[in-house]
Formats: sequence, structure tokens, C-alpha cells
Amino acid sequence: YETFAIGIRVKAIDETMYKLWWKTQLIRDWHASRELILALQKSSPNAYIEFSALAQKWEQEDIAKRRDAQQKP
Repeated sequence: YETFAIGIRVKAIDETMYKLWWKTQLIRDWHASRELILALQKSSPNAYIEFSALAQKWEQEDIAKRRDAQQKP
């Protein structure tokens, strides 16, 4: 995940395609590994920061999309 998150950030990989393909699993895996990643980041602050940022971004987009859909009449 870290590698393709970097690719998405630098626009070497198409985010739209990867989001359609990996979004659900990436967010699940982020939640499953979050405590381990946070522990690793205590000694190595840059560990998995791209993966973490992408998972959180996509999750927040999903939350906003659901909220907007609920607010529509």
C-alpha cells in the first residue's frame, strides 16, 4: 500500500482506478494495522505515512459522501 500511495501522491498512478479497485480493502487494512503502524511511527515517524494518509483521505471522502447523500431530500 505504501508504494501505490506514493505513486498516487506523485500522480504516477491513477487514483480513480486504484480507489475503485482497492478503497474498501485499503481502509479495512488500515484499521486492522493502525495500532501497529502508530507504534512503529514512535521510533520511525515516517513509517507508512503515505498509506496512512491515503486511507484516512479515502475514508473521510466516504464519510462526506454518505453525509451528503443523507442530507439530500
